[in-house]
Amino acid sequence: MKRFTEKSTIFLVALVFLCVSLVLLWPSEKGDTYVYLLYDGARAGEKNQVLGVAHSLTEIAPLSIIRKEFDLKDQATFIADIQKNFSVNTPNKGIVVAAEVTSIDVLRQIKPQKNIVIAHSSHQFTQDHASLKDVADIVALPRYIVTSEVSKVIESPQTTLIQTAGVPHNLSPKSIEEAYQNNKDSIPFAPQYLGIILGGDAETPEGKLLFYTVEEAEQLADYVASQAKEKQAHLLILNGPRTGKHDQKTGKLIETSHRDGNLDTITTAFKDGLLKHGLTEGKDFTIFDFQFGKPSAYPVVLGALLKTKSPIFVAGESTSMVSETADCLPKGFVTAFTNNAMNENHHKHCTSEREAGRINILENTNGNWQFLEAKKSADSKDSRPASQIIAESIKKRFEEKMSS
Repeated sequence: MKRFTEKSTIFLVALVFLCVSLVLLWPSEKGDTYVYLLYDGARAGEKNQVLGVAHSLTEIAPLSIIRKEFDLKDQATFIADIQKNFSVNTPNKGIVVAAEVTSIDVLRQIKPQKNIVIAHSSHQFTQDHASLKDVADIVALPRYIVTSEVSKVIESPQTTLIQTAGVPHNLSPKSIEEAYQNNKDSIPFAPQYLGIILGGDAETPEGKLLFYTVEEAEQLADYVASQAKEKQAHLLILNGPRTGKHDQKTGKLIETSHRDGNLDTITTAFKDGLLKHGLTEGKDFTIFDFQFGKPSAYPVVLGALLKTKSPIFVAGESTSMVSETADCLPKGFVTAFTNNAMNENHHKHCTSEREAGRINILENTNGNWQFLEAKKSADSKDSRPASQIIAESIKKRFEEKMSS
């Protein structure tokens, strides 16, 4: 009896060992979960859209995701990798996130299938979006450009159109806090700040160039100088690569703009306007001049404003910065000021953000300023970051497709 028991024990141990070995060696039916990111690396706004959605997705998705990033110029490698990991019989699952019109043709080369969710976001609608119908699972657009005609072009049982007040990006309160903590010595100490982001030249959807002018910079200097004195705030002034980018008489690109270490003509005009009002550089204001090839002070300044609960004025034609500041700073802290570089979509975007309760608007009419306070939105969902809304929509569709 004892020998029988010993043999039974040995047999059971061997059986368990065999089962464990088969489990370890046999291919898993669950497969892997991939997130593919596709963007044009030469376009910072486009890349930040994709990275922002990806970041929000990782916060609500399983930790075992395999992330792969591809530049648009490497689209052949991107398509080959998709085909390799998602062959007919593969148990793998995936999400593809892309942005703007340049990626649409590449997405069309991915055959829609039940184990892949394709998501595309854009700042604007183009006729190319029609080809995403029945290819993409999620198409995200700013609410202000969506009409009934746009909905008809995009929506289908396969394709869902997501509308947002702002646009997706890759900044968050946490990231600007970290930027400030790592670089706070670059910010002059003051109990209260007032942030300024100067405007820059921009185009209409038809390609017509619009200028942020010297006169507008001088008018803004008049306005904020009085604000700085009244609030006893130190001005933290930012510009960008589009500020003073063109010769406004000829429309030609200034090749040295933000590349030679000198202030552009617009920033210089703004600075001179502050000096005329008796403000002193260093004591009353600091200019963080954007120069190509050097780190931007933008997230550091936002971190300082968040730390001290200070407001900011943002140029209305900067779609990304309007949404970024609205998502990173408390409600009521962000005011977009209108200017001549804004096209129709820029105005609609700012109005959409205001109606969602996310920003105030400061309207400029030849130096006459009118402050429009943010509306109180009845829908708290409107105030959430676009990247978060898009990520939640992707997750929902992914769960629906994987369970079908």
